[in-house]
Amino acid sequence: MEKLYESKIIEIGTMAEELLKEDMMVIFNDTAPPELRDICFVHEKTELADAIKAGDWLTIGEEQYKIHFVGDTANDTIRDLGHATLKFNGASSSDLPGHICVDVKPAPAIKPGTNIVFSRSI
Repeated sequence: MEKLYESKIIEIGTMAEELLKEDMMVIFNDTAPPELRDICFVHEKTELADAIKAGDWLTIGEEQYKIHFVGDTANDTIRDLGHATLKFNGASSSDLPGHICVDVKPAPAIKPGTNIVFSRSI
């Protein structure tokens, strides 16, 4: 498995799990501004080794999701801010350039210490 980005959840915003119920997960590294922290799963700051693209994989804890779409700005915001909006909708496009769309299946239970990995293969 070629890891492109690997980090660990360190904080869960008070409204972040509500967004999961709508098949959406907002991630941000520990530089997340205070006004956005409530909706984010905050993770440790790390480096993006290579661009994430459709066909790559996202692993959250033990659950794996194939990536179907990566918005035009998603790699820039992941690299600079550790930020993306993950959509569990299986879509091959999105109107928002920061979205990363993955398989249609529920997100696992997420708690501080849960790993998030983007990889070239599983």
